[in-house]
Amino acid sequence: MKINPKFLNSVVGIVSDQNGEPDWIASGFLYNYRRSYYIVTNKSVLKGLPYIFIVSNSQEEPEFGYDLDLEDRWGDRQLWTCHPNPEVDIAVIPIFRSHPLAKYAMDNSFSYDDVANIEKMEKLGIYEGEFIYTIGYYNVPIDHKLFSGVVVRGGIVSRIRNVLVDEAHEFLIEPFSNPVYGGSPVVYVKNRKSYLVGVTSGFRSCIGIEAVHPMDFVNEAIDSIYEKLVSAAVRV
Repeated sequence: MKINPKFLNSVVGIVSDQNGEPDWIASGFLYNYRRSYYIVTNKSVLKGLPYIFIVSNSQEEPEFGYDLDLEDRWGDRQLWTCHPNPEVDIAVIPIFRSHPLAKYAMDNSFSYDDVANIEKMEKLGIYEGEFIYTIGYYNVPIDHKLFSGVVVRGGIVSRIRNVLVDEAHEFLIEPFSNPVYGGSPVVYVKNRKSYLVGVTSGFRSCIGIEAVHPMDFVNEAIDSIYEKLVSAAVRV
C-alpha cells in the first residue's frame, strides 16, 4: 500500500532560534480548509515563541526556511490559535496570501477531501491493530551524516474505541520506531486511497505509545477562528 506522494510535500519542519542556532522542535503540515491555508502543529510547540522557521520540500525556499511571525510587531497579539479545549494539543497558524510560503501551500497542502474524520474512520473500519503511517520532517544524523527531509514511518493503532464512541479527544498508536515528532500527520491507506486521520500530540509517552488527535479537532480549532470573527462583527 502506497501513500499518496503529494502528502510528503505537505509536511514541514518547524525550527526555532536558540541563540542564533537552529533547533528542530517539531513537524507540522499544510492544510487547506474553508478556502484558506494553515500550518497545523502542536500548541505545546509554539507556546512562548515570537517566531519560527518553516522548512519544506521546496527547492526555492531560503537557506534556513521561511520565517513566520507568531506575534504581531508589537508583541501584543498572538497570530495563531489553538483548540478551545485546553487538553487538545493542536495549534493552527494562518498563512497570509502575502507570505512567501503561500504559493507553495497552494500547490502542496492537504485538502479537506483528504481527511477521514471520526465518523469516516469508523466507516473505513479503523480499529485496534490497523496499520498506519506517520510522516515527519526530520533533521537527524544517519550513518555519520546529517539527513534533513520528510520521512515516512509505520505503526499500528493501539487504542481507538474511545474516540469512536465520542468519549475521548485522542487515540493511541504505537510506531515501529520511536519517538515520532509532535505535529506529524497520521495517514491510513485503504483500497489505494490515502486518508489524513490525525496529528500526533507533542506530549511524549514513556512506553512508546503516541497520542493522536483526530482531524475533527483541527477543523474545530479553525472553525473557532471564524466564530470569533463573526462574534466581533456582530458586536460592531
